[in-house]
Amino acid sequence: MKIAVATVVKALCIMSASLAGSARAGSPQASAPGSAATTAPAAPAPDDTAVSLAAAEQAYRQALNNEQAARTHLHTVRDDCLRRFQATQEFAELHQHIEQLEHALHLARQKAQPQQRLDASSAYNQARLKLDQRRRQFMQVDPALVQAQQTLWQAQQQTQAALAQVQAERALAAAAERIRQLQLYAACVQADDDQLELKQIPLLGDETPIAAVVADPWKYVGRVFIVCGAVEVSDWFDGTYQDAKPTHLAFSFQQLDRAASPGNRALLYVRRGVGDELAAACARATLLRSGATRVIRARVTIPPQRASLAHARGDMLEVLDWQYLAPGGGQWSLWASQVQQPPPAARHRPADPTQPQLAQARNAAPPAPPR
Repeated sequence: MKIAVATVVKALCIMSASLAGSARAGSPQASAPGSAATTAPAAPAPDDTAVSLAAAEQAYRQALNNEQAARTHLHTVRDDCLRRFQATQEFAELHQHIEQLEHALHLARQKAQPQQRLDASSAYNQARLKLDQRRRQFMQVDPALVQAQQTLWQAQQQTQAALAQVQAERALAAAAERIRQLQLYAACVQADDDQLELKQIPLLGDETPIAAVVADPWKYVGRVFIVCGAVEVSDWFDGTYQDAKPTHLAFSFQQLDRAASPGNRALLYVRRGVGDELAAACARATLLRSGATRVIRARVTIPPQRASLAHARGDMLEVLDWQYLAPGGGQWSLWASQVQQPPPAARHRPADPTQPQLAQARNAAPPAPPR
């Protein structure tokens, strides 16, 4: 499967430019109308994107602080307004009337008839409702309180606008990072540096030594693990892969440690259509020098259907995914599955084998030799 990395990068560049236009509309950095270039827009520089995102996040934090300050001020003004209402003659009269009705209700509950108790309760509740209604009316027309409510509403609107700006900047930053990663991946595929001259490998600590797999291959049957090393195209099909040439590509693999020192060897097999790009990258390396290799990290497995009593080998692995060592040897590219869409069979992690599957694989007869 050939990967149109350049096409994907161009599409993401266009999307990134569109996001930048919407996120920064009206800002001093926005381009004037009609000044767009005729070629495909380039991705924003990572530093520019980071600065814009940091500025948007700072503005959002400031907006949150302003909203909190406005809310605190509103509570203060509301409490002050309530105290002023409670200091009025009207409040004193209404409150005194409520206390009288409450006392009458208490007496009615002790001695009066049911209807009298109901009337006393109704009068008491109506008085309380009248006091509450007058309190709301007093506060609704208080100029200071109205202004504080308006200030809070404006602060909330500014917070929402700042949040939208942050979300737009984050989307722009994610698109720019995606473009950078795709460009790095394309550079890895097309790299012409000699990786045999590397002095160190940035191992991530999750790699499995080939020696461990060879020592106990059944432990790795049906399980996905990572190996790191140098690969080159091979034509060696053996064991349970001896008839797999029509369906698989073969690669010679040599493990590399952190100091780029060579270690154990193995054979890697990748389904055709999935590993075509890896084969092309390895072939491109040989244009520089015969025997040149590509350094990769690969997710591999020993498929249960290719493990038998005579052929459960830890030096014959099936590749599910891979990532390249970037030019210069300082970082790794995206995984191939993050760039291309692999076939469904290679897209998902194989399930751990069941005991019946392992038993069947162990008891299976070795494949017949080719005639």
